[in-house]
Amino acid sequence: MKSGVGIDISNGAVTVAVVRGAAVETFESRPIVPREDERPKDAAARELREIFRTHELAGYTSAASLEARECILRELVVPFATEDKIRRMIRFEAENYLHACAIEDVIVDFFKVDTLDGKSGILLTAARKDVVRDRLALFQGGGVDPEILDLDVMALYSAFKTGPQWKAEGTALVVDIGTDTVRMLLVVNGMLRKVRAFRVRAGDLLASGRRLPAPEETPGAAPGESLLGELEERFAAIDRELAQAGGAPQGAGDVPIAIVSEDDFAALRDAEGGDAPSAAASPAGGDGGSALFDRILSEARRTFASTLYGRGLDAVLLCGPGSTLPEACEFFRKSFGADAHRLDLEAMFEKLEDRNVAAQAQTGGAVALGLALRAAGGTADGLDFRKDEFRYEKRFAKLRIPLLVAGALLFGSLFLNVLFLKQTTERYAATYDDVRTASVGLVRTTFNLADSQRLPYRLAAYVDSEAQRLEQLFKGGSGIPEYLVFLDLAADVSEAVKKAEVPNLVMMKIELKTEIQKRGVGAGSIAFLSDEATAVDRVREAILRHSQYVDALKPTTRPHRASQRVECILDLEFKESVINKTSGTAGKGKSLLGPPRLTPKRK
Repeated sequence: MKSGVGIDISNGAVTVAVVRGAAVETFESRPIVPREDERPKDAAARELREIFRTHELAGYTSAASLEARECILRELVVPFATEDKIRRMIRFEAENYLHACAIEDVIVDFFKVDTLDGKSGILLTAARKDVVRDRLALFQGGGVDPEILDLDVMALYSAFKTGPQWKAEGTALVVDIGTDTVRMLLVVNGMLRKVRAFRVRAGDLLASGRRLPAPEETPGAAPGESLLGELEERFAAIDRELAQAGGAPQGAGDVPIAIVSEDDFAALRDAEGGDAPSAAASPAGGDGGSALFDRILSEARRTFASTLYGRGLDAVLLCGPGSTLPEACEFFRKSFGADAHRLDLEAMFEKLEDRNVAAQAQTGGAVALGLALRAAGGTADGLDFRKDEFRYEKRFAKLRIPLLVAGALLFGSLFLNVLFLKQTTERYAATYDDVRTASVGLVRTTFNLADSQRLPYRLAAYVDSEAQRLEQLFKGGSGIPEYLVFLDLAADVSEAVKKAEVPNLVMMKIELKTEIQKRGVGAGSIAFLSDEATAVDRVREAILRHSQYVDALKPTTRPHRASQRVECILDLEFKESVINKTSGTAGKGKSLLGPPRLTPKRK
């Protein structure tokens, strides 16, 4: 089973959960406490990096949270039933509902919540690109590049759907009460219908764990909330009506109008800022201790009133640090007249040996657990804002450009090598033909044979053996000498023998070879038949007089067994300049051990 990592940075803490299948393997939550001269974002990145290092989570598939309170949420109906059609048209539909920003400046996603008569009710979510960019920079600052960026309320829904309290029938309100954010879900018959997220300042209250006074059966809005909430709702209604009317009111009686004088508006603004009690004020002291729950109650009734009309709630499920406050469940039970319990995620913590960690995950880990389930593939419900320029590129995709460049360079190098080898092969083939032609020409010149005359059998066999040796030399193989035959040297020695004017010269064999020694000495021999033993001396003197290559000669003679002639042999030793001269590089200071260069002379 695949493991997934969920990362939630909210409520003043970095929370990380690792899930395999539906079981939690690792869970840790660390408060964000900036050090001296350290920004909160840098402190969060530091804690995230430390958690990943401690638990060795590098390489795991990860999903991270995007706070819903930072996004634009709209509920609308589109005339499409399939998600593919909705996805193709969602940006065009969204333009009619996003008045505060341009469609080019947001990342849009949706979640289908209902289908009726070929139409679909969807939850439209738009996140500004600068918000997504900052959020990703926060995670990447901690050394993590999450594959999925999901909405925190959707992750909460995933966690709830995995637990035993999820039911296919009935209406449930899920409330996650954090230190700075409250998230609410309305689930009808197992399907998510509405979401709400808003900011609170409840850190002091949750830190002290103070006891809240029991609410009345029908509590009112918190001080300062009633008028502000009413105005906020009226202005929201105006926006909706204007959008539906194409920018103009449909009629005087159709649009709710709220008129506030400058003095009243200033008073309301001051009240919201904290000079007077407000719903966002820190619920500390006296009768104001219930302001947090009153705010949640007010937002729930205002947000879900249309859906709950005539339906009622079957259950209220609480999670988050605020769910541990005394009388929390009792407050919501009396307020909504429904069963109220804490969200049960205990089944996911069976593998956690530390019960304190399990209790911490039960209290404040719902969002991180839902994200981990999404990363592990345990649920398909959710959104993803890693799109357009923020799309996640997998490890291979990140290396795609460097690999393409390296592949192109490798291909170019191989192509050039193949081209070079092909040209070298063609050059060697041409050289082989030239050498064989020159060898035949050398024999004909030495023995004064016309072009029309056939070579004697022994000479032809010798030329063929030389050709085979050259073919092996050019095609490669083990033990191949570094130098080619010295055609110029052979021609020079042959010319010197002719100048000796030895009578009755029947056959001459010239054998040239090179030995790679310390000085790179070249050697060879000449063998021929003559009627006179002194012919060897005459040939020796002629070579020394006319050849510019031979350094010394050692003559020997012996009777030829097959005839009455004398077999004459001259062992040759060449000068060091032989190889350079025969390769056309004399006078350039080339070493005898240099690469072979053969430039045969054509007739």
